Amino acid sequence: MDEHPQLSDQQRPQFLGLALSPIDRTDRHRVAQFFALFAVYIVSMVITQLLSAWLFPATPLMRPAESYPDGLIQVVLACLLAILCVSGLALVIRFIGQRPGLLLGGPGRVREFALGLLAGSVLVSLCFGVLALIGVYHVDSVGWSPVMLTGLAVGIAPGFSEEFLMRATGMRLLDGLMGSVPALILTSAIFGGLHITNSGATIWGVIAIALEAGVLFGLLFIITRRLWMCAGVHTAWNALQLGLFGGDVSGTGTSGGFFTSHMSGPEILSGGSMGMEGSIVTVLILCAVSAVLAWKAHQLGRFTRRQTRSERKLIHGKVSMVQAPAQEVTPHAADTNHSH
Repeated sequence: MDEHPQLSDQQRPQFLGLALSPIDRTDRHRVAQFFALFAVYIVSMVITQLLSAWLFPATPLMRPAESYPDGLIQVVLACLLAILCVSGLALVIRFIGQRPGLLLGGPGRVREFALGLLAGSVLVSLCFGVLALIGVYHVDSVGWSPVMLTGLAVGIAPGFSEEFLMRATGMRLLDGLMGSVPALILTSAIFGGLHITNSGATIWGVIAIALEAGVLFGLLFIITRRLWMCAGVHTAWNALQLGLFGGDVSGTGTSGGFFTSHMSGPEILSGGSMGMEGSIVTVLILCAVSAVLAWKAHQLGRFTRRQTRSERKLIHGKVSMVQAPAQEVTPHAADTNHSH
């Protein structure tokens, strides 16, 4: 694939109307980046949790809000967590990775995030719609609730912090060390495993999240090579699942929202204590979407193979010789492992 950052949008590969950024794997010190970014994640979480404990001493950050002011504070804290993660990511990839790249910068960020929000909204609505049609999802009442703001906070906080950790950090760094497919498998498994600590978690629920969400978000990152669409889909998925449909998000035990609802039927359909994300219906729908994304990623040449040490040295030598900024690095000049 001969894309070049200086080509017009019409000349670049397109995905959902977006001109895709070139694949740039010229960043340095990936192990150091990982530890620095993990530290950023921990510090960001600690700061947010300390503020939450000060403002809500009796309850955790993501509890159902009892009033609209409480819900608004939750949204502000979630936005703070997102800002801390994104700012730390920008600093690490610039000063340790030594390549600003296009992970965060470049044109089209707002559009990518907006498309992610739209896609996430469509997917979660489709899943709940199918569950309602087969008699599993039931709406008991409708009305405004402060929990809608909790839903927004539950969307923003994991939508950015988990995508920061799993895709912008794990997927991006492992892609160069292992190649796209092994990195996708490993990060999806870890992403599912992280949910085992949730109060309603089950082994099946963890596997379901790895298959339906870990693979989906990973493929979106492979295609776009940026944070914004993954974060948009994840944010909308969580926010609407709780804030609109009143579902339990990932077995956290939090429910409510605009629709007061409940699930019925066998656990394989209802998801049991994991909520809608543990339903085989959700797994099948999102795996079907992931299959389409995998085909599209292959068609666009977005899968890459492992970089060898000699290839990394060659790439870094070329970049140093020409002193090229990240926006001027083509896949052929900067990524000799780009699969076609």
